Amino acid sequence: MTRSPTVKPPGLTRDHLRRIVEVAHAGKLGFVDLVGLAELDPATAFRGAAIRGSALRGQDLAGFDFTGATFKGCDLTGADFSRATGVTEAMLAEAATDASTTLPPTLRRRRPPAWAAATGVDEFGTWADIAVPSGRGAPVIQRMRLIPAGTFWMGSPKREPGRYDDEGPRRNVTLAKAFWLFDTPCTQALWEAVMGGNPSEFKSPTRPVETVSFEEVQRFLTRVNERVPGLDLTLPSEAQWEYACRAGTKTATYAGPIEILGDANAPVLDKIAWYGGNSGRDFELDNGFDTAVWLNERQYNDPKAGTHPVKGKAPNQWGLFDMLGNVWEWCEDVWHDDHTNAPADGSARAGNSRAANRVIRGGAWDGSARDVRAASRRGRDPSFRNGNLGFRCARGHFQ
Repeated sequence: MTRSPTVKPPGLTRDHLRRIVEVAHAGKLGFVDLVGLAELDPATAFRGAAIRGSALRGQDLAGFDFTGATFKGCDLTGADFSRATGVTEAMLAEAATDASTTLPPTLRRRRPPAWAAATGVDEFGTWADIAVPSGRGAPVIQRMRLIPAGTFWMGSPKREPGRYDDEGPRRNVTLAKAFWLFDTPCTQALWEAVMGGNPSEFKSPTRPVETVSFEEVQRFLTRVNERVPGLDLTLPSEAQWEYACRAGTKTATYAGPIEILGDANAPVLDKIAWYGGNSGRDFELDNGFDTAVWLNERQYNDPKAGTHPVKGKAPNQWGLFDMLGNVWEWCEDVWHDDHTNAPADGSARAGNSRAANRVIRGGAWDGSARDVRAASRRGRDPSFRNGNLGFRCARGHFQ
């Protein structure tokens, strides 16, 4: 679709044009609204506009001023910015572009990151795939999601069901820059490609790797970064993890508020998480955990339980799977008993000892319902290993 002619399309009123600008600034500009581009004032229409998730493929945007605008999750492939002003690299970092995107002469040609095997935009936003050589056939592909910058309330309100005291005090945290995050926990296939062996209790390539300590994860990060130049993976900070888990929501889970009917019975979790109430559903391995001596008041009374393949439950609003349940996930932070004096920029909290406990997040397949909430947190010794503990990787912002 190219830019409309200067003749006003039939039925397009000035009120309609005003509305196009309003929805652009509210971050709700859609493809259907672009019929009126030619009628807009190029100097003012999109200055500071928060344009999110729009399909701008092939659009003639050459005459517009985009100073202060954002393109979070937009598809800009084939768009013409050749005479546009105010376009920056940081602005384009949160959108999909390719060789057909025409940029202003003052802006260098932007290509997909060198570490990415493929990039794109879908209904959840911007993604990039990394390809890690396995040494045994095709490389292992891991998708990463671009998590937009923003501000959120970290921690839980005092009246949230299942709340622990270490989840407060609740406070605003601002992540000033976007960052990348694995869309799933690290799988056993990826761990094996990097490390060779597989320590997991519940073995299958598409399940999360587990029984890995914080120290072992650091060795994994060193090796995978050596394999893929420029990748620079880390563990997420605790704030990055919770921000990504919430994906713009403020409730106990990204599917809504939680009602805890029993130790392992919270119906809202069933569609998004493997936890102690449902992890026996369709569990097919021979070495499942015997649930007869396990949690009381379970949502389902299956005899065996364990981890499940990733992506078996619905993702959150930013396309992240298994942020709650399946396995706990290591974070970079040293454990503190609560959020008092935690960094306001979302960076990881440091400590004076390498042996200090580290934060884990998200709950797991064997956990009670109260553990499987966005604010739930625990601390573990960096050498601790368990069949319910894995990790996912981050890239950007604090490196």
